Amino acid sequence: MTVDSVSPKKGKTNSNGKLAGEEKSPTPINTVLQMGQSQLLEPSQAYWSNPDINQTERKTFIDELQTSYQSILLEFINTADACVDQTNFFERVNQKWRWVVILGTGVVAIINILAANIVSAIDPSQVSGNGENTTAIVFSVTAAVAASILAVLANLENFIGAPRRAQGFRQARERFLDASREYQQLWNTYVIPFYPRAEACMNAIILIRMLVEKDRELRDRLVELTKLKGQET
Repeated sequence: MTVDSVSPKKGKTNSNGKLAGEEKSPTPINTVLQMGQSQLLEPSQAYWSNPDINQTERKTFIDELQTSYQSILLEFINTADACVDQTNFFERVNQKWRWVVILGTGVVAIINILAANIVSAIDPSQVSGNGENTTAIVFSVTAAVAASILAVLANLENFIGAPRRAQGFRQARERFLDASREYQQLWNTYVIPFYPRAEACMNAIILIRMLVEKDRELRDRLVELTKLKGQET
């Protein structure tokens, strides 16, 4: 194959219909991931049972994995605590907005009542040059402006979605706590009893892989639960 046959200047396309040379070169990590896990070698139970692997080496391996494992579990707990702080914050925000909207609704209603009473009290034969007419206009305009401001505030409250986001953080907290308890129990059940045998090494490898996947799942879920309204794609 010549250089011209793959040069984008010649307009050659690949199987996807794109000009050759337009595709981004895969990074080393992406190349490895695309190869699939089946291409990666992993120590088996036979490996860990090999007499050449002594008990101290297995202990060291398990202890190092446990350090990483426990750090993720600790991060789950810290994230759950952060979710509590965010829940309290958005509940306070929601309370403040509700006060503003409720009081604003009452103010608009009062202004409308005053404007209506002034208008009804005006004598139609004395409308020209009457100060009461001017007062009625001022009250009516004020009521319209106040109603517009109230509508904007209500829309902002709805956009921020403080109650929904507070509920989202509350649900996320429960998920992180449940995961922390569940995976601590899994380690206690499937690693500790076999420590420091080959079975403990194998179960530790499986559990750390499961925990990393769970971590990614929980964080994706946290983003979904706490999005601003309108951020959904």
